[in-house]
Amino acid sequence: MEQIEDLIIGVLRESAQREIKDAILELGVDLTLDMTTQMRFTVLDPDLKMMKANYFQVRRPVVFKGFEYEISGVEALRTAGRTDECRVTMRSLPIQRMRREKGEQNWSNISAAQFAQQVAERHGLSVFIQDSPERPGIIRQQGENVDESTWDVLQRLSAELEYIVFESYGVLYFTSEEFLIERQPTIVVDMFALETDPWFPYSFALVQNDDDWKGSAFTLQVGREQGMKLRPGMNVEFTNCGAFSDGRKHLISSVTWTEADPTPVAVQGRTLKETEDTVADTTVGRGIVGWGKRVLQEGMGTPGNPQADVKQLQFYLNQNGYICEQTGIFGSVTVEAVRNWQTDNQLGIETITLVSELNPADRARFGTQETITTYIVDGIIDVDDWAIILAAPSGTKSDLPASLVNAPATSSTAGALKIDLGDGDFIQNPEVKVYS
Repeated sequence: MEQIEDLIIGVLRESAQREIKDAILELGVDLTLDMTTQMRFTVLDPDLKMMKANYFQVRRPVVFKGFEYEISGVEALRTAGRTDECRVTMRSLPIQRMRREKGEQNWSNISAAQFAQQVAERHGLSVFIQDSPERPGIIRQQGENVDESTWDVLQRLSAELEYIVFESYGVLYFTSEEFLIERQPTIVVDMFALETDPWFPYSFALVQNDDDWKGSAFTLQVGREQGMKLRPGMNVEFTNCGAFSDGRKHLISSVTWTEADPTPVAVQGRTLKETEDTVADTTVGRGIVGWGKRVLQEGMGTPGNPQADVKQLQFYLNQNGYICEQTGIFGSVTVEAVRNWQTDNQLGIETITLVSELNPADRARFGTQETITTYIVDGIIDVDDWAIILAAPSGTKSDLPASLVNAPATSSTAGALKIDLGDGDFIQNPEVKVYS
């Protein structure tokens, strides 16, 4: 059990470390969207000798594979006819420290995103953070009926913004689910793949019903070599499974495995939960339609049901100088802004007019120019338009390298950790990243 040798329990002599490692039955890792990195191990402890010697004292520091943890819980188990056992739970040390940071404190003129970044930096965490509006202040509350920790404040702020906050292997995530799913890598699982496929599904279950939300959920087991590189917030698409093979992305919500054990890695996930900012076409029960995954055109969105991808398009247009109100409703003003953007990006049908064919009164405006090139555009965002929008967060077609001008739409992997997807690596370093 070579991996077990990487486990170091702080402030214990070498003989005690050896005693624990030799007694470990299993060592597991749990990563989820709603908590911190958590590990657990079970040891045989006859007569609970290690337990009574305080080997597993709560808050004792632990290091495993270079990451710092802290013992957060311990159970002593005795069952008739069996050797006594101890079960130990460990959580990420930086988050445990945040949970103990208490006392009233006020941060003035700061956004929730800036607050999250400052907290992460203070505790030595890298970040994946979505920007948010500045606030007059953020208060860590303390009083007769409230005793907030720094972690409580982060959770409160994320709930107010309809974000999620969690930590995974030294990275603090503070972001909406839709923002996360657009910027993390996607693996593709073929339900009838050969066992040589890096994402061969050893077992799987796909579920869709109309009781909760019109999306779908999955459980999956994949090989250890690739599976242990997965993280919550990454995405899964399925092929060869009927209605589930429509390009929808499932957000990974849980990754679990046992160290030094040949069993596959367990993965769970779902399409996005619906919020007022979720891109969802509930009329056809598809759950989430990801950014760049559908045609956008006039008539989409209403005051009672604005569309988040339309609103994001309007934000993109405004950022690039094509003015339209960010309502989530694709109206005539948005159509005109899209047409102007398409013209500047030469995305329509090209027409060439000879200056000599113009009325004499108009020719003077073109000086020595012999031809005029114009474009017939439709004001609809489809495949060609998405290729430009997704390949270049801002700017026009002329700003792109030639290799990308006619490239298919791609998803950004900013903020992702390195993971081998078979055809190549997504290589991102998890340094400080705050996204607008």
